[in-house]
Amino acid sequence: MKQLLWICMLVLTCAFAVATVDARLAELSQEGTLGIEHLLLVVDGIGASTGDERFSTHIDINDDGVINIFDLVVVATNLGRDFSPPPEHEEVEPWFEHHWDYESTEDMLAQVHRVSQSHGGVIELLSNQPGGLTNTGNVLRATYPIPPSGGAHAGADILPPRYLIDKPQELWIENMIRFDAEWHILSDDKTWYLLEDWRDIGGDNEVWPWRTTIRENSWFTSSSGRITVCFSDNPPNIWDGEWHAMRHHLRMPSGPGVCDGIARLWINDELIIDGTGMCTRSHAPQDTFFRNVAHGRNANPIGSGVRDWGRMRIYTQNPGWSLDDPWPTRCVQN
Repeated sequence: MKQLLWICMLVLTCAFAVATVDARLAELSQEGTLGIEHLLLVVDGIGASTGDERFSTHIDINDDGVINIFDLVVVATNLGRDFSPPPEHEEVEPWFEHHWDYESTEDMLAQVHRVSQSHGGVIELLSNQPGGLTNTGNVLRATYPIPPSGGAHAGADILPPRYLIDKPQELWIENMIRFDAEWHILSDDKTWYLLEDWRDIGGDNEVWPWRTTIRENSWFTSSSGRITVCFSDNPPNIWDGEWHAMRHHLRMPSGPGVCDGIARLWINDELIIDGTGMCTRSHAPQDTFFRNVAHGRNANPIGSGVRDWGRMRIYTQNPGWSLDDPWPTRCVQN
């Protein structure tokens, strides 16, 4: 037991010593690259101790009050090391963001790109909802009754204004979403779509959706035309009446017949679907780009329920979402 304690103390002492040495070397190099000029400062100070005008804490590498051969060897063996501090993470600006900035439900229905309301499904604008993180306090509510066969439809499409200018083929999209605490469904629930656009000789066609769908306590994502579908086993259950961040990274395949697309899904900070090798049914994937985002659509709940949508942000580069520790993902080709 005593030997184990001695070993632990020795490890801690060594770790502290390394941290102290690195801190001194960083001071000596002025948080830059350690060079010959810094080594010469130590050479000039050899033999000096506290109180000597040649003494400096910067060159007393082991902090023992004396400039000696140890300090010289440590600096010599670390020549060329860069002690610059790591660059600060630069915040990525959204390519587009949406805050449900409408005066009323009627105003929203008149302005959104497309409205989906049928078989009893209803959408409305709610105000004073801080959990949705909108700068207006507004959120979209989709209410689903107990539907007839085929489900109820309730949702709204948002069309980023620059989609025809930038024609994005890779996007990172964050949606704030809140499910009814008693949310249960009978079959597929088309939670979220990102539709494509393919223009040929002046045509204007929405070709196929990339979608995220829920079933009872499970999620899956699929590529254009549901050629590739990726599932996550036992992902976190968010039917709890609380706000959550639903994040996607979607990338078109690089060409016809090339299965190198991406469809990833995070819930909050957990990567629950790491979908790669995605194929597409698009006519010309090299010319196809992402268009409008559909919040909601058809659902088939066991009982009546609601789903709320808050702030949406879209990026054209990764805003810092981690790819570490993904949940196990199963992808199948249809």
